Amino acid sequence: RDELVSIEQLGAFRTVQLNFVATDAPPEPVEIAEITASAFVVARTAPLFGRYLVPDDERPNAPAVVLIGHHAWQSRFAADLHIVGCTINIGGTPSTVIGVMPDGFGFPVDHQFWIPFRENPLAYKPLDGPELFVFGRLAPGVTMAQAQAELTTIGHRTAAAHPDTHARLRPIVFPYTRDFSGLISPARVWMVRIAQFLIGALAFVVAVNLAILMYARTVARLGEIAIRTALGANRRRIVAQLFIEAFALSLVGAAAGLLLSSIALGRIQAFWIASGSVPFWVHFGLSIGTVLYAVGLAALAAVVMGVLPGLKATGGRLTASLHELNGRTGTKLGGMWTTLVVAQIAVAVAVLPAAVYLSWLVVRMEVLGPGFATEQFVVSVMALGDDASPVDANRFRTRQMEFMSRLAAEPGVSAVTSSSGVPGFGPGGRMVEFEDGAAAGNAGPFEVSYLYVSLDMLEVYDAKILTGRRFNARDLDNAVIVNETFAKKLLEQNRGMGPATGLRFRYAKRPDLYQIVGVVRDFPSFPPSISFDGEPVVYHPAAPGDLRSDVVSAKFSGAIPSGVTDRFRKLAASIDPALQLRRVVPLSRYYSDVRALYRYLAWGIGLVTMSVLLLSAAGIYALMSLTVARRTREIGIRAALGAQPRRLLLSIFGRSARQLAIGLLVGSILSGAVFSAGGFGLVRATVLLVAVAVLMLIVGLLAAVGPARRILRVQATDALRADG
Repeated sequence: RDELVSIEQLGAFRTVQLNFVATDAPPEPVEIAEITASAFVVARTAPLFGRYLVPDDERPNAPAVVLIGHHAWQSRFAADLHIVGCTINIGGTPSTVIGVMPDGFGFPVDHQFWIPFRENPLAYKPLDGPELFVFGRLAPGVTMAQAQAELTTIGHRTAAAHPDTHARLRPIVFPYTRDFSGLISPARVWMVRIAQFLIGALAFVVAVNLAILMYARTVARLGEIAIRTALGANRRRIVAQLFIEAFALSLVGAAAGLLLSSIALGRIQAFWIASGSVPFWVHFGLSIGTVLYAVGLAALAAVVMGVLPGLKATGGRLTASLHELNGRTGTKLGGMWTTLVVAQIAVAVAVLPAAVYLSWLVVRMEVLGPGFATEQFVVSVMALGDDASPVDANRFRTRQMEFMSRLAAEPGVSAVTSSSGVPGFGPGGRMVEFEDGAAAGNAGPFEVSYLYVSLDMLEVYDAKILTGRRFNARDLDNAVIVNETFAKKLLEQNRGMGPATGLRFRYAKRPDLYQIVGVVRDFPSFPPSISFDGEPVVYHPAAPGDLRSDVVSAKFSGAIPSGVTDRFRKLAASIDPALQLRRVVPLSRYYSDVRALYRYLAWGIGLVTMSVLLLSAAGIYALMSLTVARRTREIGIRAALGAQPRRLLLSIFGRSARQLAIGLLVGSILSGAVFSAGGFGLVRATVLLVAVAVLMLIVGLLAAVGPARRILRVQATDALRADG
């Protein structure tokens, strides 16, 4: 704050979760922004009533205060107009409400509770302490580049003064919303890029087919327009009529697109809200600007489809247009149209295999299901404190063990266990390296997910041991159990090798060795793996009350009773007011919510796939029909001279067949590159690619059936009569 000139009102915040205790209600964890008072100066938003945080609230001995948001004020306090001055329980601390913020205010992300930031930096060692988000407002007239230059200078000066701790640290300035967009991770960036590629490919196919259909429509109506002009029709009237016709069609398409967009945005909003908070600057739904944009596109399309052809037809080429009516313009469509058809087929072949593959993964997940009785389990995520301060490991262990012990005594509960995550949702990204490559058949490293589980967790979940044994009390140091996919992955790399049990491995760049003592069947994998065999998973044993085992699973012998969430949270609060159960949900619902997301994803991919197929068929059909229409006279004369139907078909469809073949070849190359980059299996990718190529070939041939029948029905007398 003292040194920076380019950034004003520098402040910081961190998000903590604390138990909110309302009268006669179970404690509920809520996200709270522990924030500096400067945040409200940066946001420049006055409270609805009361006051916001001020610098005096940050003093260590200042009274505990809390500022609440409009939504929390309405939902939790019944919009009490006298809430200011009242005391509420936040994290076991009585705090005075000092104000209510207006509706829509959620700074810094989507918060509804704010307490003063009072952390003392001198209480931490260098490079230690809680994670903070630092923010500020650019000074008037200052650019991001200028602010970065000043920060870089300060960073170099700090690194020179403190080389042991700051030599490799670099301050960076970036737009506020970037850090909350979820696009910091390279994997997520690639997912967005793949989605953009698929959407862009679909848009390309749509644009190409519209261009083809517009061209065919223009050619088909040139003669009609020319005749009306020759008979004295006013040019302005003809152009206006064509515009109105095209605009009506475009508006129907725009309305359908807006309706689909509205439905899709509603689904996205529901899933996003269910999975976490939505940043206050993100708004779902169709704005007035979006509607006007769609109407503008419809008007532009109407101009291209109606006005331009009308102006061209009613201009200085009346005689040429009359000739086109009689089919004397020849047969050449030009290289541009050939290129468009080839590109369209190539894009379809490149996109369809990946879309079909991903859709099948989701269908397979739906059909197979989790593989065990999820309706018997309730899972809850346990935490102690605010997650921003160091947790007392002994206190956590004691509280968790007491909670699990009392939970096991609850009516209907048959077993209680813990793990570091819900089965199927373990973190990944660790590379395993085997101790002795020669002994393990030259086993190469591969990436795995991992979970820390209590000694009885696999048994409580009825996970079948395929080979080896379960965990025992002597396994806490270096024993692990792997899943079936891990063992298969090992065998794929080492043909003829024995079982995985007994092998030892380490994680890349880590010294500890782990020995495989058993192989267990797979749990469901979420998100579904691009491999049909699932994801390799390693299970590490965890001691009772281990900090890494914060997911508690309760197994019921019968149906899960109602009110289980409130009961579990009251039980936790009776043990320690700071003990939080951040999510209590039946496991069947947990899996169902995740599957629903991928189910809608599969529907979306399926609609895209069908759209690509239908649009490709429409484009091919339009060009073939146009070719037949423009060569009617030639076909009739050749038929009169004795040409066989087979030769007529070959002469007409030979060009289309070449276009289809070139498109299939280019699309196959592109699709192979996509599969290679995504790590898909070679055999499955090849089979799927061949199947899609055959499908596109069939679509192209079926699209040509209608024009082919018209060729065979052309009579020489009809063609000559049209010529006369």
